[in-house]
Amino acid sequence: MNDDATSLTELLCDYGALWEISRSGRGFRAQRRRLPAPPVVFTAPSVAALRPLLAHGYDPAELATISQAFGGEWQVERIHPGSAWLAVSRTGAPIQVIVADDLEGLRAKLDGARRTSGP
Repeated sequence: MNDDATSLTELLCDYGALWEISRSGRGFRAQRRRLPAPPVVFTAPSVAALRPLLAHGYDPAELATISQAFGGEWQVERIHPGSAWLAVSRTGAPIQVIVADDLEGLRAKLDGARRTSGP
């Protein structure tokens, strides 16, 4: 085994979990691996209650509650199915943007923004 192969094997052992490391015609290439999304866990009292959670990938009732509470001040959207939630302020300048991994986190951040900006 040559020195490059040995060194590449060592790199893969040390950093392979975080980096995609490969050999190309122009040398070696390392690209950071995408971080996995945090697991989504749903709890429901019945199978019927669990069905809409699985169909949407989020709790539609929780989204409706957030939209009702903050809809006049914030536009709430999912960036990409299975990814983070985004809220963009509808009032005032400069525009504010809040990002959260889940609806619970988004609601907490929106509550915090409301407290710091006043009623």
